[in-house]
Amino acid sequence: MYIGISLDDPSVTEEYACRYDACVTIPPDAREEGGSEVEFRTLPGGLYGLYSFYDTIDKLAIAYQSIYGQWLPNSIYEPDDRHCLEFCMNNPAEDPEGKAKIDLYIPLVPRE
Repeated sequence: MYIGISLDDPSVTEEYACRYDACVTIPPDAREEGGSEVEFRTLPGGLYGLYSFYDTIDKLAIAYQSIYGQWLPNSIYEPDDRHCLEFCMNNPAEDPEGKAKIDLYIPLVPRE
């Protein structure tokens, strides 16, 4: 699977300076080889909210704004300090409508 991790908030960081990790899952028995520019890491577990997104990629920011600006403040959760995970479920270039199918995992903790 392909997983994207946005490391910066585009409402705070200039778009050109936003960082993004492009990840791919690997089998558990895969070995890390020395001298590689590839970084291996295990994603943290915990509670995540799932939002299934299916639209053109330019509307992904609107989905985030809706989740953080509308749904989350009215929920029993608050955002955790882990990064959001974007599981890419298709290739938009091969989609009949040119849309991206992404499962967004939003890290959450129960509101105190």
